[in-house]
Amino acid sequence: MKVHDHTIGRDHEIGFSIKSKLGSPATLLNASGATNVTYKITGQVDRKINEINAIDTKSKIRDRLFAIREAGGSFAFHSIDSEVFERNLRKIDTIMPEIISEVLLAYFSDKGSTFPELLQHMHDEEVQILNFKLSMEDYEYKIKALLNNAALGMVPASPWDGTLRAHGGVIVVREDGEIVCYHLYNAEAFRNYLFNNTRMESPSATRHGYGTVYEENGELFIKLNLQIRFIK
Repeated sequence: MKVHDHTIGRDHEIGFSIKSKLGSPATLLNASGATNVTYKITGQVDRKINEINAIDTKSKIRDRLFAIREAGGSFAFHSIDSEVFERNLRKIDTIMPEIISEVLLAYFSDKGSTFPELLQHMHDEEVQILNFKLSMEDYEYKIKALLNNAALGMVPASPWDGTLRAHGGVIVVREDGEIVCYHLYNAEAFRNYLFNNTRMESPSATRHGYGTVYEENGELFIKLNLQIRFIK
């Protein structure tokens, strides 16, 4: 987009990210194998693996997590499957992978789907991130940074140098065809918009290879997958 700067009287060509709400809501961060998060399962649930993996309800991932807890199991963050995505996340914030792992657990445990809901749950439950309890202000600041960078240049499967590719902002095409421009001059309004208008989503477990308990070197693991979509 060519933007005229009245201060210096010049035109600048600036890149924008374009999100369309025509049809189904757009994704902000797309699911792939790179967005899988692996958890180590602790507790004596090895005899229940086949029974847990056989759960095939409409909400099978949630129900499998519930069954693991019912069997005395618990979850500990192990890794982001993609080293590239983990480096990108830690560039945004050094504890971002640990935060995302807790957000995913809360989402797939049916504690909400929007970030205000999920972060409030984590705060109320006094979830520890690397043995430290974050305030709601801390959570919001860090998640807004993730959403902002995902909207403006960071993608999971490509190394990211911290540069905002869409350095002008985001253009949103609304359902009625109207166009709304969030320019980075209004950076805080843009971050608030993303925080309040995106949600977690469950992508295909079969396609992305997550949601099944498996054993490796005598230990049990399960993967969950991250995808973020606009609410409407």
